[in-house]
Order: sequence, then structure tokens, then C-alpha cells
Amino acid sequence: PTLSKLYKAAVASPIPTRDDILSLLLQPSTTPADLHAITALLHAAAAVSRLPTFRALQLSDTTPRHCVRCHASYTDARNTYGACVVPHVFNNHQYIWLQGSLYATAGCCRRIERFVSLIGQGEDARARLVQVGDGTCYRGYHTEDVEEIEEEGGYNGINLRRCDEDVCTQDELLKHTLERPLFADFGDIEPLTPLPLQSA
Repeated sequence: PTLSKLYKAAVASPIPTRDDILSLLLQPSTTPADLHAITALLHAAAAVSRLPTFRALQLSDTTPRHCVRCHASYTDARNTYGACVVPHVFNNHQYIWLQGSLYATAGCCRRIERFVSLIGQGEDARARLVQVGDGTCYRGYHTEDVEEIEEEGGYNGINLRRCDEDVCTQDELLKHTLERPLFADFGDIEPLTPLPLQSA
């Protein structure tokens, strides 16, 4: 086929999205013939994604974009795995010292994380905490798709907030990952006792 015919076919073709394919795979009525067609489509998509021209086109895309998850600016060329990082935000009222470590509850996802302090225990010691582990609530790719955030659990008003809430300064949180964990007050959250950690 000529380039012109291919272009017209691409414009007119109802190419399924990734979500379309995943939804189809979950349908109980999906037949073996459907699965064969899906397999062929995925192989074709993988072949196109490996084309040197396609890769060069992706790397050359320097269109500035805004991530609706971490609110950082990015380009497709630099949107690799790990480019988008959202740290935990810990509750000031939900932590406990145990055997030389501090255990704190993340107000964003309710996870309990462990920290060690460089200067002992107590209130002042929280200024010199080092987290044991990754320290992030999310690590992955930037996105402009609000629906993607909703599918992952939605905005929580803590470390995942909508752009229209005038909080596109979320990049300030990125300074608090491993070097300086972020603690905050949650006025409408009742203080809870962290989970039993005697075996830690």
C-alpha cells in the first residue's frame, strides 16, 4: 500500500487502546478467536514500538507537559519509569518510638514506615530521620490523564491533589523523600495507635 493509503487507513481505523484490550480480556464472553486477534495486535504494536524511527520520534518530543499526579513539568522524551515520584506524608499524631526506631503512619495511604534517627529519640530527633526503605507512596511515569489517577484510587487531598485546588507546587514535597520525611497535621483525622510492632 502507498503512504497515502496507509495514512488514510490509520486515520479511519478504530485502533483499540490499552484499556480497551484489558476490558476485552476480562469479558467472560471472550472467545479463543478473540484472544488470537488480540495476540496478533499486541505483536504488531510491539513491532512498531521497536522501529528506530518510532523510537527517534518519541525521544524528539520535547513538548512541555504537566503531570496531574506530582504536578511537575516533563516531556515525553524524559518520561521514564521513576520520573514521577510522590512521597508519603506522615501524620504528626501517629508515630511511636520502638527499639531505637520511629514508626510512623502515612496519612496518604495508611502504611506504617520505619525510620532511624541520626541523633537519638524524641521530638527533635524527627528533624534528622532517615527512612528505611524506598520512602515513596508512588514511583512511576508522569501522566496528564486524570482518569488514570482515579483508577489508581483517586486524589486524597494529602499528597495527591487536583490541579484546580491551586496546589501545583506539589514539587515541594519531592524535597522530603528520603532526606527529610514530611510530617503534617491532619485536623480531621483522629489520632490512632500504630499497629503492634513488638516483633520489629
